[in-house]
Amino acid sequence: MRFTRSTLITLIVLFIISVASLGYLFYTPSDSKFDNDLEIIKLEALRGDAKSQMTVGTFCILQEGKIEEGLKWIRKSSDQGNPVAQCFLGVSYFEGNFLDKDQEKGVEFYRKAAIQGYQPAQSRLADCYLYGWVVKKDTAEALKWYHLAALQGDTLAMNNIGSMHLHGEGVKENYTEAFKWFHKAAMCGNSGSQLTLGQMLSVGDGCEKDEVEAYAWFKIAADEEPDAVKELQSLRKKITAEQISQAMKRVHELKPVIKAAFDNYIKSIVSEKEPTIVQNAKLAL
Repeated sequence: MRFTRSTLITLIVLFIISVASLGYLFYTPSDSKFDNDLEIIKLEALRGDAKSQMTVGTFCILQEGKIEEGLKWIRKSSDQGNPVAQCFLGVSYFEGNFLDKDQEKGVEFYRKAAIQGYQPAQSRLADCYLYGWVVKKDTAEALKWYHLAALQGDTLAMNNIGSMHLHGEGVKENYTEAFKWFHKAAMCGNSGSQLTLGQMLSVGDGCEKDEVEAYAWFKIAADEEPDAVKELQSLRKKITAEQISQAMKRVHELKPVIKAAFDNYIKSIVSEKEPTIVQNAKLAL
């Protein structure tokens, strides 16, 4: 099976937040502790290293099936302020994974991690405010957290910001601003935004009408979005063969740029070298 970019993003984010070896992914090959020696990592955990505690906790849960012991280590890591551990507990409470479902506690842990600039927690907290899950629906608060997540490359957050501007949720309806955010997300590989971008270009909503560019974005989105295929079929009846040729040239120009942006986003998820981004997110609160 070949996974598309958006599918990979979703799988990797879920992998990191809730059901995978989070601790291991937050070490890098240059980290002297990353030597696959679990005993050394356990010793570091006993000495109070929060990352090691998270690693041991997820190993206990996912590799050994020792849920209680694993949660003990993850709580220790969370108590030291590790946002990854906090988000793990947030997901576990909110979704009822490993812990009895308690969505209020889940939101509490999302907030702890989000305040520290942890992007997945920011996006989840924004969802809660947008849809009124547990907390009172507050579109302005949702927009704030989506903006912080978007600063770190979260394409779903970018797409949601675009949608809020498009439909006037929490902000005044503004097609130009919506187009800007859909374009950001589309350039980073979000297929839903690519489809919406094509639709806006095809009629000139928030931008100049450009059927060639619209065709290019529909073509890029078509691998994942069935509606994009329908849009292509409809647009083919309206434009010339020369225009289609121009659009395909544009597709070949865009795809490497989109892939590079996607690759950079994945690196940002699995790398811990983000102090500037985290600091900027805190300052923006």
